[in-house]
Amino acid sequence: PGDSPQVSMAWVVDMRRKYGEASPVYLVRALGDFPSSETDTYIGLDLAEAALTNHQEPSGVVVVGIDPAEYGDDLTAFVVRQGDCVLEAWTTARAAPMETAGEAIRAAKDRRATRLVIDRTGIGSGIWDRILEARDHDEWMRGVSVQGVHFGERSSDPERWPSVVEELWDGVRARLRNGRLDLSRIKGEIGEDLAAQLSCRKYRLTAPKGLERLEPKDEMRRRGLRSPDLADALGLAFMGGASAQGWWTGAERITAKEERGDTGGERMGQDRGVGLEEDRVTSSQEW
Repeated sequence: PGDSPQVSMAWVVDMRRKYGEASPVYLVRALGDFPSSETDTYIGLDLAEAALTNHQEPSGVVVVGIDPAEYGDDLTAFVVRQGDCVLEAWTTARAAPMETAGEAIRAAKDRRATRLVIDRTGIGSGIWDRILEARDHDEWMRGVSVQGVHFGERSSDPERWPSVVEELWDGVRARLRNGRLDLSRIKGEIGEDLAAQLSCRKYRLTAPKGLERLEPKDEMRRRGLRSPDLADALGLAFMGGASAQGWWTGAERITAKEERGDTGGERMGQDRGVGLEEDRVTSSQEW
């Protein structure tokens, strides 16, 4: 690659630093090699990159997924989707909970979102609380459903997914396989980073049930990779349904009619969360 007039060594080194020299992204984009067919990545690079050109028309309600930065070099990621289409994605540096909550509220208002879904693990819990507090004093935000998801909790079906994070990523993978994920509006480095994050995470099978367990973020860091913040935010934006542990309180449910946006002009309820079974696409405990 260093001899190519269109590829600089600096770019190759940057790709290796960002994604790791064993990652499919680095092998394909920087070296021009094909990753091994025995790869243990959870989502193939071909699936992730196909979504970047899978253009569809958005319809239905707007949802914002938020993955807060947990450590110093992590980024807070925001993903806005409508139906199967991701409309926007961006990241910000780690900030105080109140500042991130303000960004989330602005995102909801500017995009006329009816639902915010946030990872409330660690610092995310404080951000979630700040959003709920602000909603009590903001008439427009009272119509927005605010859902807090804890990645470490049990999934809605422990016989299929060891924890919430596997359930979330499996939903994204199923959408990719079924052609129900449009990332075509996410251009440039953000789009490349999102595809890379989706395709760099490994998994292993657990005993005795043979469930797929995603690689912990600490293991990814040891491989020289950053936290998959954008990929997690993407999964949160498409997350629906209540877990066995009841992440989201409140009895109201979003129907398929409401998800399509056919609500007769009425805004969503004021509960902290809702079940959304018909919006989910699914495919068939220790790392």
